[in-house]
Amino acid sequence: MSIIISVISVIIIIIIIIIIIIIIIIIIIIIIFTLLLLIIIIILFVVRGNSNFCAYLGKADNYR
Repeated sequence: MSIIISVISVIIIIIIIIIIIIIIIIIIIIIIFTLLLLIIIIILFVVRGNSNFCAYLGKADNYR
């Protein structure tokens, strides 16, 4: 009986470890995707901001 119990406990521990690893991998993937999205959004904003900024500088020069 004790052998069966030990085998079951080992199987349960292995399953728990596998589940934890899968959860960690999913979290890492989500973090990577969110970081990529943030980087893309920041790049878009910077590019748009730079064009607006250049246009603003041009207008400021015209006003002088």
